[in-house]
Amino acid sequence: MSQLNRIFFITETTGLTANIVNPAGLSIKQGDDGFLFGYDFVGTDLQGNSFASLSMGNLGLSYQDIYSYNNIRLQNYAVNLLLGGEFLAIATSNKIVEASYPSYSKSVFNIDASIIFRSAKFVSIGFVVRNLGEPEIDSLDYTRNYTVGLGIFLLNSALQVFGEIDFAKNDEVNKNVSGSAGIVIHPVDIFEFRTGSYRNPENVYEGFLAFSFLIENSFGVMASARFNENQERTRYSAIIILPLQTIKF
Repeated sequence: MSQLNRIFFITETTGLTANIVNPAGLSIKQGDDGFLFGYDFVGTDLQGNSFASLSMGNLGLSYQDIYSYNNIRLQNYAVNLLLGGEFLAIATSNKIVEASYPSYSKSVFNIDASIIFRSAKFVSIGFVVRNLGEPEIDSLDYTRNYTVGLGIFLLNSALQVFGEIDFAKNDEVNKNVSGSAGIVIHPVDIFEFRTGSYRNPENVYEGFLAFSFLIENSFGVMASARFNENQERTRYSAIIILPLQTIKF
């Protein structure tokens, strides 16, 4: 996963971030469209994962490049479509996954489905099913997994609290459960701070810190870092944000 998938939550209600983790959230905040590009730096090497996202109303386009996963390069091309509005929305993320080996490449079709339900302005509930078709590419097995999330928005969204539970399709569900939680502080329009922690099924904990500055309708930047239990930096990233308020469907 890209660092972007770790620092954003499925119940986020801005189009820029929703297009990454839960496209159903594109419906919540109208006119919040734009382009986002992120790059992960692993250790001190200038090598990592990159992600590009473009949200335009009820349509989202994204591209993710995982440069090396077990010596395989993975590229994901996705078209995100949704139906619904600010109260309830359902979306699909329709993806072509290409795996490049040293001497050949293969591609498969994959699909995710997601829902976001906002019963009030201060709460949202999200549900995402990834890898519905459970495609396989040689040794790569895309197991179906599920995420359930809750978001609470306080003080006119200046303080946001998120929690998620992830579990894989498996007979021993208790051995495949992970979770994450985080808070976002947005005291003024141009600044945002977010932090949180993640626990995987092996009970290994990681935390993250992220800061962003956004000049409305103009330009924004975000920087983030992830740490393990020993407070060692495991990954950090830089993200560029370009709002595109003039693009509407």
